[in-house]
Amino acid sequence: MNKKIFLLHLTLVASSIANAGSVAGFGGATEVTQILNNVELVNQSAQMYQQVQNTITAVQHSQQQLKNLLALPTQTWGQAQQELSALADLVNKTAALSYAGGNIDQLFKQRFPGYARSAGSTNFGGQFQNLVQTQLDGLNSALQAAGLQSSQFANERAALQQIQSMSASSQGSLQALQAGNMVASATVDQLQKLRQLYMAQIQAQNSFMAGQAQQQADQMDAAQTFMKQGSGTVRAPGSSNFKSF
Repeated sequence: MNKKIFLLHLTLVASSIANAGSVAGFGGATEVTQILNNVELVNQSAQMYQQVQNTITAVQHSQQQLKNLLALPTQTWGQAQQELSALADLVNKTAALSYAGGNIDQLFKQRFPGYARSAGSTNFGGQFQNLVQTQLDGLNSALQAAGLQSSQFANERAALQQIQSMSASSQGSLQALQAGNMVASATVDQLQKLRQLYMAQIQAQNSFMAGQAQQQADQMDAAQTFMKQGSGTVRAPGSSNFKSF
């Protein structure tokens, strides 16, 4: 389901639910309040969907930047600091996107408790966290492969700062570029996995929302069928053994 179809679907669902509150006062004030709450949740899910779409666009843009970085000719020592700074920025953005994906999963579960309890629901938050750890492990491995004697770094920023500081001298530049090339290659793979995970997350959330919309539509059909005669007219009080409220 593409973005336009999804947003249109949500608009139609919201409209049909809102109209339900005027059907002969069916359900009372409590049900009307619940319906209005459901409309608000639908609107919020549409905003979250757009947020995920914007994040995927950012992932694709960063991935192309990294490909361009890998395609550059052999860098001189004077170029090393500039190129490694660009790489550090891209790696930090990749980590930020991973954290954002985990936050979106947490927010969606808070808005829709049934999603977290649904059968087959995947822990996307945990998968995004695994990607963050994989990225950090790759940075540490790149530093060790470059011959850097240091302990494991606790975060991406500390590891990248070490790579950048290595490029201050000619000998250090060679080590930094070796580590930088390894990090760039690993980050391209990381972005591909990140995009795939985002797409899977969108599909799972869309499927849940489609199921919710179908359930609400079925309830509306049942209510309208109960309130109408075979001719399609609404029963009047006192007719067909219908008792008014």
